[in-house]
Amino acid sequence: MRFNRQQRKTEDAQIDLTPMLDIVFILLIFFIVTSTSVYESSLDINRPFAKNAAQEKRIAVSVMITEQNHIYINNQRIDEKRVRVMIKKIKNRNSATSLLIQADEKALNGTIIKVIDAAKEVGIEQVALAAKSQ
Repeated sequence: MRFNRQQRKTEDAQIDLTPMLDIVFILLIFFIVTSTSVYESSLDINRPFAKNAAQEKRIAVSVMITEQNHIYINNQRIDEKRVRVMIKKIKNRNSATSLLIQADEKALNGTIIKVIDAAKEVGIEQVALAAKSQ
């Protein structure tokens, strides 16, 4: 008995890496673009020191006031006249009950009071001022 042995041709299996590389480059570009926009939007606020500063965990609305008395809500500069409207929008959107003011130590008290008054007008009763602990 004679067996017919046919030689099998073995083909090397190849995987096309082009689609995977396209996705990797798209993700890389996405992360580069988003990371640069995050760094540009952050503000440098020099908060005053307080001996009895406590950490608040449940803050719904955060307002920043710079040394030049510029008001920022959600990293967006807001005119003093529009502060109440913006706080009201945020309060209605996520049922906010508290407000955190991160004011520079050289910011004027009048600007801080205007923000507190705007918060009280829209129904936010819990207002906290951010400070650095020593």
